[in-house]
Amino acid sequence: MAGRSGIDGHTENADKDKGDAKKVNTFASELCREAEIADRVGSETSMRAQVLREKTGLDPAISWSKTGKIQLNEEFTVTVSHFFVLSVIFFIRDYLLVVVNAALP
Repeated sequence: MAGRSGIDGHTENADKDKGDAKKVNTFASELCREAEIADRVGSETSMRAQVLREKTGLDPAISWSKTGKIQLNEEFTVTVSHFFVLSVIFFIRDYLLVVVNAALP
């Protein structure tokens, strides 16, 4: 089995977002490893995802390229998507404060 993990998500310069991006990468890698150990994508990977959600505090969307039994040397992909919120504060002429929140996929 050759599992590949992917991250859907972009982060800006905030340390928290960098930490979350690392958590998402670890989340995906650990799910791949669970699928490889179990030789399948199913209840074992779902239970592992729940443990990882509790451990990391993240609640990402997870999609697999296939489900069920995985044969030896068969490729599969797990994509873990987590959205980050970026807050930008603009100061205009020292009088006006505008806060823009944007969710980054």
